[in-house]
Amino acid sequence: MIWIAFDWKFFEWVGFDRLLMHPSDNEILSVIDKIRTDDKKKRIVLLGDSIIWGVGINDPQETLTGHLSKSYADREDIHMVNLSVPGNSFLDAATTIRAAYNENDVYLVFVNPMLFDHYYADRDFEEVVRFKELVQRNLREMRGTFKQCCGLMIPENTPWIARVDSVLFHIIPLYHNRDLITKSLIGLQPSIAVDALLNRMRKFSPSPFERKTMHIESDPVVEKESIDFTGSRMLVILRQVTELLQDKENVYYVILDDNRFKKNVVQDRNTILVKDAIASDHILDLYRKIPTEHFLDSVHMKPSGHALLADRIFRFLSQYDAP
Repeated sequence: MIWIAFDWKFFEWVGFDRLLMHPSDNEILSVIDKIRTDDKKKRIVLLGDSIIWGVGINDPQETLTGHLSKSYADREDIHMVNLSVPGNSFLDAATTIRAAYNENDVYLVFVNPMLFDHYYADRDFEEVVRFKELVQRNLREMRGTFKQCCGLMIPENTPWIARVDSVLFHIIPLYHNRDLITKSLIGLQPSIAVDALLNRMRKFSPSPFERKTMHIESDPVVEKESIDFTGSRMLVILRQVTELLQDKENVYYVILDDNRFKKNVVQDRNTILVKDAIASDHILDLYRKIPTEHFLDSVHMKPSGHALLADRIFRFLSQYDAP
């Protein structure tokens, strides 16, 4: 009861710069409720994973959200809302848009090339989806479709063990288990993980906490791979998800660049496959657009990368006179 009350009041206190690293369904619902009842501003809603959330960057103002806010500084009617979460799936993005939809807002769905690697693409529902209960309720009528097309089993009800796990996660001392939890939940090195809860709570009860700055120990040497996305289940899932949003003209897609795959004919073809899988004409393709020096590791970007990304997105939206 305490954590539910906290989640629902969360964004009245801290704003919309970014969610917790491991948010609950209650938290995302509190944001959706707030933006649906606020008709005074137009919103640019960002829906992505750890890249757009800003893993590797301490100051939210240096993330894509912060840089875009600067680009729209002369537009007092525009509000940036970052609903990205590390490990977010395309199903999470579609569910969030359907639940929070406003025809005056702009929704940016970010497509991470890493997700089409079979290691990620072949995961089951429990491993892929962040907001499980929200997705189950919102896509109830699509359970048969996703099972038939993609072999993705969307459960009818949340297993009791998952509910117990959710309760335990909120009860245990999150900060003292920070590295272990971060590594097990989202597969990131603890050295580049943000203790988002700590950063938010410090202004309310700072005494029990010792704040540690997120940092990158060193620029890792990235061994670039060459993988053929042909036959990837994630291409089929992406097609199904984007078809769900096909009637919404204010949904745009951004295919991100990466520092993981070799820039060769195989990856050129992969990018074409990803574009073809998106059921929309509103696509910004950033393949080969972000130089290596702007990356922290194989996928996450430095502040300079976020600034470059913001500039390209600003110009992209301006072509459609959006928002």
